[in-house]
Amino acid sequence: MLKLESFIQPRDINEAYALLQQRADNLLLAGCTLSKMGHKQGHTGIDLSLLGLDGIEQQADGVHIGAMVNLRALEAYPALARPPYAILAQSVAHFGTQLKQAITVGGTVAAKFGPSDLLTALLALDAQVVCYQAGRQSLSAYLGQAQPRDIITEIVLPPSTGRAALQQVRNEYADFAVLNTAVCRDERGWRVAVGGRPGVAALCRQAMQALAQGASAQEAAASAAAELTFGSNMRASAAYRKTICPVLVRRAIEEVQA
Repeated sequence: MLKLESFIQPRDINEAYALLQQRADNLLLAGCTLSKMGHKQGHTGIDLSLLGLDGIEQQADGVHIGAMVNLRALEAYPALARPPYAILAQSVAHFGTQLKQAITVGGTVAAKFGPSDLLTALLALDAQVVCYQAGRQSLSAYLGQAQPRDIITEIVLPPSTGRAALQQVRNEYADFAVLNTAVCRDERGWRVAVGGRPGVAALCRQAMQALAQGASAQEAAASAAAELTFGSNMRASAAYRKTICPVLVRRAIEEVQA
């Protein structure tokens, strides 16, 4: 359970950012759905719900998704119902309605939550993260390195006319994924992402290069499993994850190619 000494709801992002920098133990609060899963303690909780970051807008450079948009709003947005963006709704389908209305897109990204199917789908769609101070960067870069204390303001999905597919394995329908993979092919090329390893989702760049060079789905899938590292937890062993990875990646590639 998360324990705080104080709670503030700033109405201006400048105020929120200033509060974040005041103390190392001041914490940003988004959906707070992961707070009960640990024993974290902080000084001041900074609630972002009044900053106007809960909108979705389609612009010339893509679909802009506010950091405080919840998963229910994400799956219900009409422009995201068509390929390749439809894998976003598929990635959150296993959540109940109450959870969908609590979990935020920005909170999921900021937490770098390893089992997240949504992160894997966003990676495959070449999503970009926009932060208040650091500006825009690729989601892949954001997930792959330590970040300064900053506030995610929105996620941007570039325009795409391609196709995408999502494959998952979970022990129970509503449980976190044992392993998940998302594949997209569009005008920018192939992107293959795997998450739930149980580490955070990552792009399989060797597999992407192999597909660009004409490799078969089976060859690219084997390459993806070879270049990733896998771990064990209460849901599955590293060996099991490594075994099922090429199967899921192959199925996703074949679905895109069909």
